[in-house]
Amino acid sequence: MPAPGSTVAAMMSGGLDTTVVIGLLLKKYKLNIIPFYFERYWPGDDNSKTLSAAQEIFSLYQREYPNQLEDLNILTSFFPSKEVVVDLEKIVWEEISAKKTKNVKGMPFELDFFIQVIITYLRTYKREEVKTVFLGINVNDTRYLNHHRLTALRALMLQTCVELNDFDWQISSLPIEETLGFFLDKNDLLEIGNKNNFPIFESVTCRKGNRFHCGICPLCAGRKEAFLKTHIKDQTIYESERSDLIGHLKKKNKVLNRILKKL
Repeated sequence: MPAPGSTVAAMMSGGLDTTVVIGLLLKKYKLNIIPFYFERYWPGDDNSKTLSAAQEIFSLYQREYPNQLEDLNILTSFFPSKEVVVDLEKIVWEEISAKKTKNVKGMPFELDFFIQVIITYLRTYKREEVKTVFLGINVNDTRYLNHHRLTALRALMLQTCVELNDFDWQISSLPIEETLGFFLDKNDLLEIGNKNNFPIFESVTCRKGNRFHCGICPLCAGRKEAFLKTHIKDQTIYESERSDLIGHLKKKNKVLNRILKKL
C-alpha cells in the first residue's frame, strides 16, 4: 500500500463497491484521492442515476475529508464501440444471470481502456507522482468475469509498467487483495460500509435510468442478494416491488413504463 498522505487515483462509479473502497482509502489508509467516473454508453444503460449518485457520494466524502479528495473527474467511455457492444453485452449478462458458466469472458479489455485513460489524464496534467490506481472489484466479480480476476489485474499492471518503463505502478482492487487481508464479497463491503457510516445507501447499482432501481437486472439481483446475506435493512426502492399507482401503471403497460420512466 502507498504510504499515508500519498496521492492515488480511484474509480468512483456511484455504486456500492467503489463507495466502500474509497471510504477505506480515505479513512483507514489516509490516502489522498483523485476520483474518476466514466460515463459508459452501453445499449439499454442510462448514466444519469449513477452519475448523480457518484456526485452525491463525492460531496459527502469531500465534506468529511476536504484535504484528501480532489475534484471528481467525469470522463466519457467510447469502449467498446456501439457496433460491437450490443451482442456482447447481451451474451455476457445472459450468461451471468442464468449462471450457465463461471468462466465468462466479460468485456474484454474494458479495464485496460479505463486504466489507459486514467494514466493519460495523469500524464497530461503533470501528476507524475501518482502511480497507483484502485478499482472496485469484489470477490464475486472474479468468480464470473475473467477480466476482473487478480491475475488479469496483475497482467495489466505488468503491461503498464513495461509500456511506461516504470515498475513503480500499481493497479489494484482492495476487496480481492488477500495479501492485504481482504477477500470481500459485496455483502462484506456492505457490512464494512455500514459499520464505518460510509454513504452506502446513496449508492446506485442499477444502470437503467429509472427513478429507482429496476429490481430485475443482474446488478439489482446482486445488490438484493448482498443485503439478504447481512442484517442490514435494504433501504433501496425497487421498481419491480413498487405498490403505488405509478408502479402499478408501469408494470401493466410497457408504453406507460417508458413514458413514466423517471417517476
